[in-house]
Amino acid sequence: MLVATIECANLKKLSGFSSIPEEGVLYIFSTYGRSDYFLDDVTYSGDTSELELMLSGYTLVIMGNSDSEIVSPNESIPKVHTELKEREVGHDEYPVFSMLTNTPPNGVSLPPDLQKEYEFVMQLYSSDFPEPFKDIFYLTDA
Repeated sequence: MLVATIECANLKKLSGFSSIPEEGVLYIFSTYGRSDYFLDDVTYSGDTSELELMLSGYTLVIMGNSDSEIVSPNESIPKVHTELKEREVGHDEYPVFSMLTNTPPNGVSLPPDLQKEYEFVMQLYSSDFPEPFKDIFYLTDA
């Protein structure tokens, strides 16, 4: 399912993150089933089998150009304009909202190999999506 479509130029301008391209569009896809437990497919707690499952393609980000749109072969979350607001998160807080950050928030455990090759850019929070997709990651607090 297509979860989000992000214009790189706008994201780069707002975030300043070096890993975001100057132009193009990021298409974020995720596995979704109205009755499946999504977190089983993407949660990593250090077990090798979990990492293998995550890397097998349960989520996907595609870089496209602005000239042609990529669509989901299945249902998609309707596009909505999102306004970003600045907010400071304390070191002891566990943020329960979508956010841009280059520092993985509390509660996010990334495999060391991924941290070496990738930059953390954002967290998408399911309750920020419109109905009926508030359970896109199965739990409303995921």
